[in-house]
Amino acid sequence: MLGKLLIQLRSNKGWSLADLAKKTGINKVNLHRYETGTKPKPDTLEAIASAYDLTPEELVAKSKLVDEYVDPKLRKELDELLSDLNNYTQQDCKALYEVLMLIKARKDLISKINELGKLK
Repeated sequence: MLGKLLIQLRSNKGWSLADLAKKTGINKVNLHRYETGTKPKPDTLEAIASAYDLTPEELVAKSKLVDEYVDPKLRKELDELLSDLNNYTQQDCKALYEVLMLIKARKDLISKINELGKLK
């Protein structure tokens, strides 16, 4: 689903909806709609893709990969675990944070390696 990818990309950049709105010229309400399932028009998709240095085709292709790689059962279990976050101790939250930061660092490193490979 494109919306999941849009949320993921924005989050990875550390952008708010307001930040993305400034970069694309699309208002926050509409950006939120696209993140929650409304299909953008081609020119809108192009503006969003451009903010992430992607073509619309790359953005759509990546969204299909997100859907393929996220097992619905796993997604549901993760959602349940995270919805119970208020019941975790501070120590649990710190441990979870450290694990997530390691995963993010690994993804960032792989992304950098792939970018370097494209430069050759």
